[in-house]
Amino acid sequence: MQVHYFSPVAAAVFAILLLFDGPSTIQGAEAGDSKNRQASTDAEVQAAERKELREKMSARIGKVKVAAVDAPHAGGQLVVRPLITYTDEPLAINAATVWAWALRKDGRPIAFCKVEHYDMTRRPVRGEWLYCFASLSPGLVHADWPDGHKWASSKPGVSFRDIPDAPKPGETPAVRLRQMKDLSRKFAGSVEFGKSTHEELRLLTQPVYSYSDAEAGVIDGSVFAAAMNGTNPTALLLIELQREQDQQLWKFAVGAMTDAGVVVKFGGQEVWSKPALHAPGRDFETWTYFFEEKQGD
Repeated sequence: MQVHYFSPVAAAVFAILLLFDGPSTIQGAEAGDSKNRQASTDAEVQAAERKELREKMSARIGKVKVAAVDAPHAGGQLVVRPLITYTDEPLAINAATVWAWALRKDGRPIAFCKVEHYDMTRRPVRGEWLYCFASLSPGLVHADWPDGHKWASSKPGVSFRDIPDAPKPGETPAVRLRQMKDLSRKFAGSVEFGKSTHEELRLLTQPVYSYSDAEAGVIDGSVFAAAMNGTNPTALLLIELQREQDQQLWKFAVGAMTDAGVVVKFGGQEVWSKPALHAPGRDFETWTYFFEEKQGD
């Protein structure tokens, strides 16, 4: 067996290396742990802030009154939970929720509303809370907010049209839901900001709201969202299986929740569009958006 010995000089050099390398390695690990702990703390603080903001949104949206003009006494029923929660970093939105109202429980929606909170330290805007409200009703609707803002549509929010070459409706809700998802992927949307900016929208894979409404002639329906930033809905696509006398027909309608110009195509052909309209607080025909008047929390 061969045994190796360190010379006294080599042993001294080795000891010095240990002295210098050991503390450096330990200090590096401690610095990494400190950074991880700080990142974890920051994430926890951010999560708590967003939770608090979402609770404030729930309180605000519960005070909004929505009704159909042709059924003023019925009143829109607020879906109790937000359909989507999101942030939008490019717009400095640090918390947001999307809500819906229907005339009947789990029925066809008559309106959607985004409630967005802006990080004023990153993007000073007119107010920290913004509402974006869109009618999805084939009739007229009106809405009242607790800060005194009122809005009424001047024409139907959506208009349903036949879906070309639609499949034979499935026998069960599960099959029909798969068919609606397949049909949604045949639509494509884009946004435009002026003549130089054009961006394709990304369709969210799952519907944000599904329903049936026998009184409205809807066997099954779903609302799909297309987004430009994350899951912030820019355009809304409604796909319904409607009953007309003894027929079952696949129909679609489109709405939007943005001041950008939007174009929606089916099979490469334009089927719906809206112009760019940047004017917060102005009342448009089928939607509106405005900063909340300061009321205090």
